[in-house]
Amino acid sequence: MNKGRKSPGVDGKTALSTKERLTLCQKLNKHWYHWKHQQLRRVNIPKPNGKTRGLGIPTIADRAWQALLKLAAEPAYEATAGERSYGFRPGRCTADAQKLIFDNLKSQTNGKDKLILETDISKCFDEIDHKVMLDGVVLPIEALKGLKSAVKAGVRGEYPSSIKGTPQGGVISPLLANIALDGFENLGSNQWKGSRRDGTLIRGIRYADDAVFICKPGADTKRLREDIDEFLKTRGLRINETVKAAA
Repeated sequence: MNKGRKSPGVDGKTALSTKERLTLCQKLNKHWYHWKHQQLRRVNIPKPNGKTRGLGIPTIADRAWQALLKLAAEPAYEATAGERSYGFRPGRCTADAQKLIFDNLKSQTNGKDKLILETDISKCFDEIDHKVMLDGVVLPIEALKGLKSAVKAGVRGEYPSSIKGTPQGGVISPLLANIALDGFENLGSNQWKGSRRDGTLIRGIRYADDAVFICKPGADTKRLREDIDEFLKTRGLRINETVKAAA
């Protein structure tokens, strides 16, 4: 169960009455194009490693508005999204990524001879560049203006405005991160063995901001790491630790 699903925003509300829902629906219909996004409420949740992750929780009204924009923007992203990206996408789940990794590493595909490079992006949702993120969103101009105000909404009591990142508590944040990282899983795919695509030396598999690259013998892993660093640099991101390598 998601323990944070009942966390209120600065409005202090975790649910709306039937009358309040109808009122909000009418407000969204009339004012979606010049929506005033409120500041976020900071909630810290524990991580398995003993540290905490800070969530920025919007109000219920702002969550509903973000969901409305997500419904409009997601189909355009899905039309061109990478085939080996699995996190926070309709009709895809963790098991799909696990199955693809298994198929690439099982004995029938000589998995024992392959090298795995795993990436750990440092504070992806906190550091991601706003411009790169928003440039990839397909929405009407007025909706884009509203979305810009949403990602720049500060945290009450901490800072008045955000200059980078997208709050992990936001409904649309996973989609925005996917848009900004689109193509990350394709890095290294230009290293082919022969002319057929199934001879690719490197195959990347991404789940949100986590990715693994499965490399066949002969793959240029040094060049792959350089491509990874360059890709992330243009998005205001970096690897948290050196890419892990395991036989």
